[in-house]
Amino acid sequence: MSTAAPTVNLVDIYTSAKVGCPYNEDQMGLFITRNAAAAWVLDGATGFDPGVRLVDSGGSDAAWYANNLNQIFTSNIRAGFPPDGKQEDFYRHALTRARESFNTNSRLPADKVERCLLPSAAGILMNYHQETRLLTFSGLGDCIAIIKVEGENHAFTTTPSFFAESQKRETMMKAGQYSKDDRRMLRNRMNSDEGYWIMSVHPEAADHISVEHFQIPEGKTVYVALMSDGLERASKLLHLDHTGLINLILDSSIGEVTHMIREKQREMGPAQLKQMGYSKANDDITGMLLDFTP
Repeated sequence: MSTAAPTVNLVDIYTSAKVGCPYNEDQMGLFITRNAAAAWVLDGATGFDPGVRLVDSGGSDAAWYANNLNQIFTSNIRAGFPPDGKQEDFYRHALTRARESFNTNSRLPADKVERCLLPSAAGILMNYHQETRLLTFSGLGDCIAIIKVEGENHAFTTTPSFFAESQKRETMMKAGQYSKDDRRMLRNRMNSDEGYWIMSVHPEAADHISVEHFQIPEGKTVYVALMSDGLERASKLLHLDHTGLINLILDSSIGEVTHMIREKQREMGPAQLKQMGYSKANDDITGMLLDFTP
């Protein structure tokens, strides 16, 4: 006999700007109705040269872009968009609006800006439909979701091309070969077949989102942790796999894990972190933990 569909609950939520920075370039959102839910995390990235400001408000271009995209996500989801759960349509519509907003607020229109200078954002979006008990994850970039079902774990990571580029960047950094010209070259490949796909001002990136489905089993509690790569850093810094990371979050809290990350980064220092492949000594940290209970 079929059991009742699970209900979604917010268990934990936390965000922290990078140390010494007065603004946060991460954003997140949650929208729950009687029979559906959506949750997301966005991680803004400033263009290649943070000294170049294209938009006056928001602390940085990345902070402005992530906040603007978050508002677009919120308004679209509240309006019931996309129909029939077509994720590509959702992203194409959102990125089209993001481009329009950028062109309205920027000193230069998007097509007049060198691609490496444009702000962008990684993101992970979860949609839940109570009737079908289906979780749909979609995204671009290095925000992830980790799913735990009564002792079983499943890590969902977006956009293989982005991680291939990140791995190349990490290898170059460890070899001491990550020059300013290398960084410009890599960022100029954004949203092209030769590079990586990410949310920015190019609606065609919607055709390259990663999408994965997870069927919630009957009678079991399911935990879902959505996070930016700042929180996912705990895996490498604390020597955890994703199973260990979500277990640590469940046993403590996202805030406590954030404190562990900050302490470890202070102990190691920028030089050792660079040897591990991190291009910056600390990052914004954002996470959200949900559960689905029978």
